[in-house]
Amino acid sequence: MKTAAWLVAALTAGHQAATVSGASLPLTETTAAVLGLDEVHAASASSSLPSPQPQRQQKHTPGRYGKFLHITDLHPDAHYMHGAKISSACHISHKKEKKHHGGNFPPLSRVRAAVSRIYSAMDAVLPFDFGAQVKTDDAVSSNKAGYWGSPDSICDSPPTLITGSLRWITENWLSAPGKGKGGDLSDKKEHGDNDHDDDVGFDFVLVTGDLARHDVDAQQHPRTLPEIYRSNRWTMEQIELAFPDIPIVPCVGNNDIFPHNIMFPGPSAVTRELANIWSKHIPEFEVHNFQRGAYFATEVIPNELAVLSLNTIYMYDSNKVVDGCVKSKKGKPEKDRDAGTVMLDWMEVQLSLFRSRHMQVHIMGHVPPTAGNFFPLCYERYTDIVLRYQDTVVGQHYGHMNVDAFFVQEDEEAVMFDTTADNITASDTSVHTYSLSDDLQDDYATLPGRKRTNLNYYHTFFVTPSIVPTFLPTIRVYTYNNTRSVKSTASQFIEAKDAQLQHLTGDDHTDDDDDEDEEQDDDERAVFPTSRSHRRRHRKHKRKKHRKKKLPRHASPDSPARTNTYLSMLGYSQWVLDLDRANAEWEHRHADQAGLLPFGKSKKEEDKLEYELEYVTYDPETLWEPYLDVEDGGGSRRRDRNAPVPKALLDRLLERAGVEPPHYIRTEEKEEQRTFVAAVANSFEDKLRCAFAHALGWTLFSSSTHISSRCLASTMGGTTETVVLLPSRAGKTLKLRLPKALKHLTDYSMPSLTVEPMMEFARRLASDRKLWKRFTGRMYQGLR
Repeated sequence: MKTAAWLVAALTAGHQAATVSGASLPLTETTAAVLGLDEVHAASASSSLPSPQPQRQQKHTPGRYGKFLHITDLHPDAHYMHGAKISSACHISHKKEKKHHGGNFPPLSRVRAAVSRIYSAMDAVLPFDFGAQVKTDDAVSSNKAGYWGSPDSICDSPPTLITGSLRWITENWLSAPGKGKGGDLSDKKEHGDNDHDDDVGFDFVLVTGDLARHDVDAQQHPRTLPEIYRSNRWTMEQIELAFPDIPIVPCVGNNDIFPHNIMFPGPSAVTRELANIWSKHIPEFEVHNFQRGAYFATEVIPNELAVLSLNTIYMYDSNKVVDGCVKSKKGKPEKDRDAGTVMLDWMEVQLSLFRSRHMQVHIMGHVPPTAGNFFPLCYERYTDIVLRYQDTVVGQHYGHMNVDAFFVQEDEEAVMFDTTADNITASDTSVHTYSLSDDLQDDYATLPGRKRTNLNYYHTFFVTPSIVPTFLPTIRVYTYNNTRSVKSTASQFIEAKDAQLQHLTGDDHTDDDDDEDEEQDDDERAVFPTSRSHRRRHRKHKRKKHRKKKLPRHASPDSPARTNTYLSMLGYSQWVLDLDRANAEWEHRHADQAGLLPFGKSKKEEDKLEYELEYVTYDPETLWEPYLDVEDGGGSRRRDRNAPVPKALLDRLLERAGVEPPHYIRTEEKEEQRTFVAAVANSFEDKLRCAFAHALGWTLFSSSTHISSRCLASTMGGTTETVVLLPSRAGKTLKLRLPKALKHLTDYSMPSLTVEPMMEFARRLASDRKLWKRFTGRMYQGLR
């Protein structure tokens, strides 16, 4: 009792006391009560993950696996109640509890125990599975909160969803799945690494913010700063337990502060508390930077790859206590300068330092850098810095929007050289009435053609879907090129980049004009004449008055952002959770088992989630390489790289789909060529093409091939069949047989995530209606 009283007193004393109480306490029954969790949630949270001293650890070797994990927007809600009304944010009203129970509301675990006894009695007297069906139907109804979460709702994540998702990741990506209970890496240390161990593991983990719930139930459960700190601490502890000895890089989200969206410049109590919670992940020499603004840099592969964790709240236009990245006079004290400006100055210096050390950098944050999210000056300055350091920035990763999307960044100088943009005015960039998908479609459709594109002026960034079930919980696993044999010599790479140094030719203000910058209204800022402003609000176009100092542009076609080389991003696999099915299975299983298991037998080990592969960006040969014969593929496939998806997960996918794995087939040529070909073409050119093909003895194949030259071969009955000409080969041809149930997984088929393939993919989306429909479906709905 004294411990419980001390905890309650500490929590009510403020955020500093909350830090003391939650810093080192395990998630026991008492701690769970203070957090607002019942015993069931506490048990699931503690039992689904390793103990505070985990036995299953991934021995970390920087850059070993060529993979990293990105999770975002977890939003754990300690007040989430299984079976509550979704319309109440999946919370139970305190007033209704007191009204129905005379103010003496029993513990939630006792209520659940009583419900279980009722269903057990029903099972004894009613037909088999009747009680289970009733309970399942009630739980998965549209207005009842599911055990694992409630998709397409205003509800946040139950703690069970967080712990269950992390457990699925650890059991399938950090150890050999299918071997015992997910495998044990301690056994591998004793007996040596096996082949499968090379395929599973992460080199680092990105967590892009929002580790606290939304403020959607302010009347019954208003958010408080101590609760936000407790939620962040609890979530980070679960992530740390799941990924011991792996670099974890967090960043602050707009719901990790109070009130949400509002954050003053540091140092402050907020930055100090977050520094305390994230102390294991912030380098000691970065603590000062973090306390002044909650941003920092860390090297995930020492001397080769770094991550900049930005505080995008300082650039977010919903933050009304900052000035929006306005410039200031030289010599002005930092405390009097805008927080966003200070951070962007720091970011530019960091990129310059990392570039001088021949390193590559990932940039991460919570709010994506679009003109609809950022202040105008913040958006322009951020985009300008990233594009000027294109040879150093290898990737950009964001969350917040709860959707699956990628954006193209374009320098205004690229538009100046694009003659197709001459007639586009500032009013054309006002797309605030469009949806996100409409905006992206405009972005992709207005990209210049491949021949007219100067890739030095472009970059892309990714927005990853959330774990919180706004749509469906989603996890993304990236792969990157970790083959050091293709790494360019550092000195040669830098020399090549500096040799191709370019200069900006646009206008800018000199330092003497900084006062005018501060006074200039946002509506008078110039806008880029392109829709790639990403939902930019309408602002009048006004010509700038002063010449800009020329700033260096660091771009090279040999950089990892442009060419598939060491540290280039290769692709990603995206995994989603079918919450409706998971909830129904949980209800059915627990209704079936109520009162039937022997005394003392735990059911917790059966409460597991199973994420499913939604799609990958790789081509079919890359995804299904573990099943393909290298010799049949002509020996061109490489076996010295890590598979993008563990084979055990692919095995389960094939089992669920009920299909055989993809494989190469040999197609023997007919000894006798067709003797009669009637070419019925629409033009003389097509007739010549068909006649020339026939003269060379080419074989006619079906229209399923990718050869665009088509002829119509007349048949005996006078009908026609569409055939496609395919060059004959010496005796046989090779073709990958891919079952129809698996084709949607690889319909993007991109060679890498470098700038040029991403822009080609954007053009494909703009021109292919079927692919665009699938892309937008994945953007909002998750599981297809």
